Amino acid sequence: MPSFVWRPKPPTLEEVVAAGGVAHYWARGWNFNRPVIAEVSVSTRVDPLENFVTVVSVGGKEVLEPTTSPRFTNHEMLPGWAPLEWAGPIPTPESN
Repeated sequence: MPSFVWRPKPPTLEEVVAAGGVAHYWARGWNFNRPVIAEVSVSTRVDPLENFVTVVSVGGKEVLEPTTSPRFTNHEMLPGWAPLEWAGPIPTPESN
C-alpha cells in the first residue's frame, strides 16, 4: 500500500465534489484489523437545500450515513473500537 496521510476526520464536501461527487478512501480503525475501502458521495437534502457527504460503505458494508453522524465524529460512541481514520482519495477499485 502506498504511503498516505491518515486523518481522524472524514472527507469534506469540497474534496468529494473535486473528486467528481463520488470518491474512495482507505479507512482504518473501528473493529477492522486492517485498512478497508470506504466509499463516500455527495448527497443533497431538499428542505433546507443543502449538499453534504454521505458515507456509502465501509469495508464493503453499507452505511448510508452523513459524515456528520456521531458514528464518525463521537469517538466515545463505540467503546472498545478504535476511531475511524481516513486516507485518500484513492483510485476507484475495480469490481470482480
